[in-house]
Amino acid sequence: MKELQTEFIQSTNPLRVYYEGELQDKTAFAIFDALETVAFKNETGGLKRKLLVTCIELLQNVQNYYRKKNWTDSKIKLCVTLEESTVLIAVENELSVNDRPELEKNLNEICRLNETELKESIKRKLHDPVRAAHSAGIGLLEVLQFSNRNVDFSFAEKTKEKFLFRIEAKINTKQ
Repeated sequence: MKELQTEFIQSTNPLRVYYEGELQDKTAFAIFDALETVAFKNETGGLKRKLLVTCIELLQNVQNYYRKKNWTDSKIKLCVTLEESTVLIAVENELSVNDRPELEKNLNEICRLNETELKESIKRKLHDPVRAAHSAGIGLLEVLQFSNRNVDFSFAEKTKEKFLFRIEAKINTKQ
């Protein structure tokens, strides 16, 4: 397993956590530990929770996808950076070409939700977990809420069978 790389640069970008490699349970735990004890150690309360939950949810979505597909070569890229008053959390993983249309449709739908619709969607999912299992998960909705709906995603063709999928959330540290 590749080591988790944590870099601190004393210039305009004081924080950079980067990992590229296989996503296994022990890797995810190492990432969360590094984020909690090193990267976000000076953050308190709500902001620290937002940052950790966002990382956990984005990585968990990738991990669940790879398990569903039975892909053993589950490679990811995770990058967490701080620029001025915004933490950018980006995750990139492979995606089957057949899964792109549905994922893209679902992401477009939830990214269009306004603040009120987002809160209502979270409430519905909390009260009806059976129906919620067939749509965007509550974790992704929380990511949208924590980032004030500042989530972007993109697809890049890798092979005829696979795309690279990238999702990034920007969380304002001054809130």
